[in-house]
Amino acid sequence: DSTKLRTGRNVIAASVHQDDNSSSDVVFAARLIAMKPDPQASMRARTDALLTQLRVTEIMYHPSAGNAEWFELSHLGDTPLDLEGVYFSAGVSFTFPSFIMAPGERAIVVSDEAAFRKQYGETPRIAGVFDGRLDNDGETLAARLPSPNDQQLLVVGYDPGWYPETNGGRRTLVMRHEARTGSSLREDWRAGDVLDGTPGRSEAPLIFSQYTTRVILEDPLVYQIDALNMPGSFEVTGLPKGLTFDDSAGIISG
Repeated sequence: DSTKLRTGRNVIAASVHQDDNSSSDVVFAARLIAMKPDPQASMRARTDALLTQLRVTEIMYHPSAGNAEWFELSHLGDTPLDLEGVYFSAGVSFTFPSFIMAPGERAIVVSDEAAFRKQYGETPRIAGVFDGRLDNDGETLAARLPSPNDQQLLVVGYDPGWYPETNGGRRTLVMRHEARTGSSLREDWRAGDVLDGTPGRSEAPLIFSQYTTRVILEDPLVYQIDALNMPGSFEVTGLPKGLTFDDSAGIISG
């Protein structure tokens, strides 16, 4: 068990017993194999994890007055991810301190921590505060691996002309396909569905039904949404007047 070894001197003891106490012969063979960890292999594993598992998934580049700019990083892997030393070299300036992301976790880099906390509360995890501003006329954010690798990790870009509602209209830019390394293409982004965004969590999926229903006026209507992976709550927008919605059961009635 290699966890029993420690740096420096180790004492290993062995106890030998004879099956027959009348024999004077004792045969004992042992072999000790020691291997020194390869720091290059560990570095390569960390680099591969960062390249394949870290993504920018949401950007608030033009918040309403008095609120903070921010962008969200998501960890798509299934093991903890060490971000220490990763830094943004374009768009804004920020270097991660000692920072471990749990599998599936989302963390936020903000322009003003106090303003962010005032608006969104204590729940979203903040990785730190960046220097500079997210340009309302469009921006490219680029992150690089820490030294000695110092290679490009990810690049994302945006243009306010893609979705005007994100340019001061309280909507964020949300990456359509989180598994993508990064993109500066309009088709890979969309305007968020939730006012002021959802930092630290994913947006609820939009559900479109191919089915229609007909009812006679004044007759009661019940329309239920069934999900394979049952969510804990439901949300609906644009509900016609006269209908009610049960957000715990996903039932529209009226």
